[in-house]
Amino acid sequence: MSEQKPSNPGRRRFFEELLTTLGREAGRVVREVRQVDRELRESAIDMQESQITAGHAAKTDDVAEKSVPVTSEQLEELEAGIARLEAEVQRLISEKTEASLLQDEDRQLVRQLLTQLAEREQEQREGMAAAEAISTDESDERRQRWDVTGKRLGKLILLLIGWLAAKSPDVIYETVFGNEVYPWVKQQWHSFFAQAEAAGVIEQSPLASPLPSPSAESPSPVETPTPKSETPTPPRTARGIPIAFDWMTIPAGEFTMGSTESHVQEMIDFAKKQSYAGTFVDGWITNELPQHRLHLPEYRIARTPVTVAQFAAFVAVTGHRTTPEEKGTGYAKKADGKWDWVNGVDWQHPRGPGSDVAQKQNHPVTQVSWLDAIAFCKWAGVRLPSEAEWEKAARGSDGRIWPWGNDAPDATRCNFADANVGDTTAVDRYPKGASIYGVLDMAGNVYEWTSSRWGGYDWDKSQFAYPYQADDGREKLDVEDSRVIRGGFYGTNRVFVRCALRGWNSPDFRIDFGGFRVVLLPPGF
Repeated sequence: MSEQKPSNPGRRRFFEELLTTLGREAGRVVREVRQVDRELRESAIDMQESQITAGHAAKTDDVAEKSVPVTSEQLEELEAGIARLEAEVQRLISEKTEASLLQDEDRQLVRQLLTQLAEREQEQREGMAAAEAISTDESDERRQRWDVTGKRLGKLILLLIGWLAAKSPDVIYETVFGNEVYPWVKQQWHSFFAQAEAAGVIEQSPLASPLPSPSAESPSPVETPTPKSETPTPPRTARGIPIAFDWMTIPAGEFTMGSTESHVQEMIDFAKKQSYAGTFVDGWITNELPQHRLHLPEYRIARTPVTVAQFAAFVAVTGHRTTPEEKGTGYAKKADGKWDWVNGVDWQHPRGPGSDVAQKQNHPVTQVSWLDAIAFCKWAGVRLPSEAEWEKAARGSDGRIWPWGNDAPDATRCNFADANVGDTTAVDRYPKGASIYGVLDMAGNVYEWTSSRWGGYDWDKSQFAYPYQADDGREKLDVEDSRVIRGGFYGTNRVFVRCALRGWNSPDFRIDFGGFRVVLLPPGF
């Protein structure tokens, strides 16, 4: 299980902004209640004085008999809204479904919100105790005032729930409000998202529709948009990540990155004995030099690579077309056991039209390029790990050779050549191969993309050599360049499933043993 971690200040500020605004709205309701209470008291006094003057001394009971309780429906609506919110929060907390995730600090803040709303609702009850009587000729106008006020407050609560479920603001607004228009609510709702984006709390997917500008004009009906295609608008994601990940906390501190010269030579000699010879081997392994110590802040990384099922959810929502689908080909293992370019390859058919992933939903997704991995991350509100983050999550702080230690790999620890599987396996099949932090599948099964640039396209030399420096341009995402891959795959020997091994591929490369895993946004959270 992942460790409990301090809340991210940016996210907490954003939630506090939500709470403050909702609290301000609730406070306005209370002030209006008290104003009505004062008006009713004055009205009752005036009525009694006029009746006495006219010789018709009326008792308070006479007024009450003609009255209509204007606040009962409002209070019932608020009670129902709060009950729905409580039920939804409890459902999310207990079920932990893939489509609706609340992190620990989110749950705490929602409970805080519920407490505040409950206190204000009680304050409303007390404030309205004397306002249960109102003359019939005033009831319609007053009832409308309270109905609208109650709906605005109650629907803001529902909007918060929708935001936590990571749906787009427009979809939430139209679902909750229908054709009713409350300009203040819509303007504030869009403002919340704009502020969150600016603060880096949430990230807009490039596939998502832009938000309309808030309007200050008089209310007009809100039309339900008609989809222009069968592809639904993907959700704008905050920490309400639309995919379930099992996050493992990697503590802050130093770790050993890279390899010693003696170890590098030992691995090169072993690889050559196994018929892995030439620049390809020498280049990848020698780029592990020099070994050095590196400090990283705390972060959270997914326990396993992204699975077929998780990637399918992304495609279902966004309609994303992967690189092999766009180009029509992918690198795959053919019937003769050799890898080559194959037509009709994609993530659902990793070895061509005759293959499928129907029985591999818990296997790592493959035939995804670095570009596809980035698209997934933008949608899901996550990111790729740097190669430094990947290596630390794999080997811990003690410089071990493989995730489990320094004992050579075997078929009980990872899916590599000596295991003779010849294909991907379920991401949780090898618990004995877990790293010291509990991260799985970091040796073998599939190579994994990282965010880091290799720099150029030379097998034997990385333009971004060690020591690793995060600020030297190697972590730029907006540069079309080769990217580092890590971890080895089911067809490589023990040399290539070591934690320190660095490989690379072009960003549009796709193959039936290449996948990726993710870390939590923002960095260090």
